Amino acid sequence: MDLSFLLAGAGASMTSFFAPTFLFLFLPASLILYVAVPKKAKKYVLLGESYLFFWFISGALLLYLVLSTAAIYGFGIWLEKIQERMKTALKALPKEERKAAKPAYIHEQRCVVALAVILHIGLLLVIKYSGFLIENVNGILSFLNSPILLGTPRYLMPIGISFFSLQAVSYVVDVYHGLIKADRNFFRLALFMSFFPQIVEGPIVRYSQTAEALWNVQPIRYQNLTMGLQRVVYGMMKKVVVADRLNPLVQAVFDQTHQYDGGIIALGAIAYTVQLYMDFSGAMDAVVGVAQIFGITMPENFRRPFFSKT
Repeated sequence: MDLSFLLAGAGASMTSFFAPTFLFLFLPASLILYVAVPKKAKKYVLLGESYLFFWFISGALLLYLVLSTAAIYGFGIWLEKIQERMKTALKALPKEERKAAKPAYIHEQRCVVALAVILHIGLLLVIKYSGFLIENVNGILSFLNSPILLGTPRYLMPIGISFFSLQAVSYVVDVYHGLIKADRNFFRLALFMSFFPQIVEGPIVRYSQTAEALWNVQPIRYQNLTMGLQRVVYGMMKKVVVADRLNPLVQAVFDQTHQYDGGIIALGAIAYTVQLYMDFSGAMDAVVGVAQIFGITMPENFRRPFFSKT
């Protein structure tokens, strides 16, 4: 039996949970290996599988994810040490002097958070949007007949950088607010950051939502397996049967709007709305379903988006 079609372009196709490479190679192999190892090793296997998945879709740019994890690992411990120093110092001071001394420590913590935000969000903005900004500046310069045009940079951007950058910032902010303790276990933090079902499509989760469950993963249960696979199939139906079938209609209408009257254009707009919903909703179903197979509950962040309060 020739399986070469599954291996061709594996990196590109792995970005979709509905691709044959993911459904028939990566996911089954991951589950078999996960089931085969002892319980104490499952978390490390899951971490290794998550890093392997990221390497398949982004290659050596996996280094971005590793460095991001290392950075927030350090920032979290740094913040916690400042908080411990603050508690010790304030405890030693008379009550009337504590209020005056506290702002200096708060300022120090805010500087650490700001550094983490600048490092992650700043890098994200530079990599994703600097080219767009420079192209617009060049457009203005060309309009003004300027002989000088800016060079457009080309950055290597790992898939999923938006999700893991924002998740990294949320971890640091939660440590700052005292909602969680800084994680001294690098591998647990790395698994929280890299869990492969969510690294491409999200959702962005807080450390308190998944970190402990990921680190204390359990053997795969029949109910989780069947319910998770059902959710994946449900998502595939939304994506392949509905969203992909609407795409030709949407493209035909919006590529040639001058040929159609208002009713057809309105129909195209409705079809586009349904297509977007089914596309994103189907992807989220796949994320939630794959995570459920491993016994991890992901937040449902795409239910009734048109009626959401936020």
